[in-house]
Amino acid sequence: MSKFDWSKLNIKINEGDVVLFLFCFFVGMDLPQIGGSLRVSFIPIMLYSIKFLNRDELLYDRSIALIVLFAIALLPPVLFSPTKVKSFIYIIWVFISYFCIFTYFRESAKRSTSRTLLIIVYCYRFQIILAALIWGAGLQERAQLFYFEPSYFAISLILYTSYVIINFFNKGLKKSLLDIFLILVVLISTQSANYMLIMLMVFLFYYVFKKKSVREITYLIIASCLAFIGVYYYIQYSEDLLASTIRMVIESEDLRETLIGRAGNRWPRVQLGIQTIKENFFGIGMGASRDNPRQYFYNVDPSIESPYDKPVINMYIELIAEGGWIAFGIFALFLVNIVRSSLRIKNTLYKKIFSTALLTVLFIMNFESSILRPYIWMLYGLAVGAEIYYSKQGNLANKNE
Repeated sequence: MSKFDWSKLNIKINEGDVVLFLFCFFVGMDLPQIGGSLRVSFIPIMLYSIKFLNRDELLYDRSIALIVLFAIALLPPVLFSPTKVKSFIYIIWVFISYFCIFTYFRESAKRSTSRTLLIIVYCYRFQIILAALIWGAGLQERAQLFYFEPSYFAISLILYTSYVIINFFNKGLKKSLLDIFLILVVLISTQSANYMLIMLMVFLFYYVFKKKSVREITYLIIASCLAFIGVYYYIQYSEDLLASTIRMVIESEDLRETLIGRAGNRWPRVQLGIQTIKENFFGIGMGASRDNPRQYFYNVDPSIESPYDKPVINMYIELIAEGGWIAFGIFALFLVNIVRSSLRIKNTLYKKIFSTALLTVLFIMNFESSILRPYIWMLYGLAVGAEIYYSKQGNLANKNE
């Protein structure tokens, strides 16, 4: 029996590609954990990332300066925290998020942004297929893979979604068919209203920041018509959470009240955060919202699920409530710096992909908690690395002219 000649496939995979694929998968593993906070999947990332720490960048990088200032600003609120050890550990996780996750993915994008993004896309395809298989086997009520819940899975897919939608408008349906199908798989298997909002915001941010060609407007009209028809038939024949949510919105006489009702105790949790901000300029300590003894004195609607002992569902309000206004201001500068990096990428396609993904993340985090989500720090690092990579490519081209 003759052996198959694998060289004909022209597949060249090196150790760095395998590590990148695994680490992209690992940042999405919220489970299992050690001691309630340390993700097991973080251990190899932390050990491997040490080799990427550069002395010159540690001394002169503006992002590092902002992260150090941010960590310093988080120290005073520890004094007011009902769980001081927890709040201090939170600060340590800020450094881990930056020096391990951010640094590793930045360095990967600096070596080759196109190859890095391609491997990440393959990893997300694998995650979607694996999640759908687990869901199809009845092991999860809604697909969430190793994330805490489906909405976390949806947020991690923002970069992939940005890649798919922008690729569709740039290269057409034929070259995007597999990824369009996988996006539909995500919608059906996660039943996530969050993911529907994510798709909408990716569309909007992409179209706000670009010139529209006749071809792309045509694609948008066709995609909108197909989406409308698909949604119509989906809600006619399905009784799952996603279908019931869409019907609820369409049939609602008061959209605002309907959305607040669908969100459960999310809005009251935001209100608790606002009340905390009013009483604490310097914050109550990172991660301390659910342990704040003052929360029980705030008035909430008794007809809804209790919002007490839960994090604030708005990353920005949560950060102000726990870290204070000074820390929030510094972190806001850090985020502005990241977005500016994405907008300075000297490659039109990757500029669209990363800037659209970042703006979508920053919008969606109005409805989610925690600044420490590893897949978001991955996106931060990739955007900065892409800017550096294409700046170097431009400089090399100028030298060769």
